[in-house]
Amino acid sequence: MPLDGVPFAKGAADRLALCFSILNRLAGCFGDDGAFTPEGFQILQQYFQGDKALFSASSKSEMQKFKAQLTFPHPGKPGKMALFGWHGKMRRHMLRFHFSWPIRAGEPVYIVYVGPKLTKQ
Repeated sequence: MPLDGVPFAKGAADRLALCFSILNRLAGCFGDDGAFTPEGFQILQQYFQGDKALFSASSKSEMQKFKAQLTFPHPGKPGKMALFGWHGKMRRHMLRFHFSWPIRAGEPVYIVYVGPKLTKQ
């Protein structure tokens, strides 16, 4: 299990809960046309952009180098494996969680990994 041997840290648990809450909010920010609402675009701007973004994609070179580590069974497609390069960051504890991307209207957001950073150089 990815978190075996990782001591519990309340700050990390709180940050994880916050990040999951943000992803949940974003998943509900679609209009009837399937596009993000203004709130959805605000969430993307606030949390998915910039040098200190909470959420980001692994770089192309990182995804190539660590493809095996970033590939997980797809929870919504039994028997299928998929690359989950998008992640949320908890820098202080060097933990990451990987999730499905892009987030689409009416589709669940899958969290496939929570644990130590997988792409350590």
